[in-house]
Amino acid sequence: MSPLVADPADELWREVGSFELGPEGWVKAIWSEEALQFLFFIPREQESSGEEAVSVFLDPVGDREAYFEIGVTSQNVPFFNAARRSRSGTKVDSSWRCERFSSVVEPMRGGWSATLLVPFSSLGSIPPGPGWKVALEFGQTGFRPPRRWISLDFVE
Repeated sequence: MSPLVADPADELWREVGSFELGPEGWVKAIWSEEALQFLFFIPREQESSGEEAVSVFLDPVGDREAYFEIGVTSQNVPFFNAARRSRSGTKVDSSWRCERFSSVVEPMRGGWSATLLVPFSSLGSIPPGPGWKVALEFGQTGFRPPRRWISLDFVE
């Protein structure tokens, strides 16, 4: 996989389509056999009163019962959670770590960008394939369950 690049104008990202994340925010995703890579753009009209963050929620099984949250703040501080739904609510394990995770955060005109590299090996032995679900969020820091899931299709 290429070195991490947080510039949307870079040739690595130029031809990749994006998902909208609200007013003017978006994310792009690419993958290799080893990892997923996400590029976020988060608009910022004024200084935020709290620390902003982006999160990727990955559900390799696709049942939305257990998933990983991998995120980074606007100051490039990573955070990780593993979550599992139960009858009594969602149980969150913040001791889980995404091994070999890396990120780059860059200020940009009108906002900031973040690139996250998520190695598949850190998600267990489940290989990428049909049925994976992903949810993408941005906002203030702090765990919150994802609101909207989409299927992630691995197309060459």
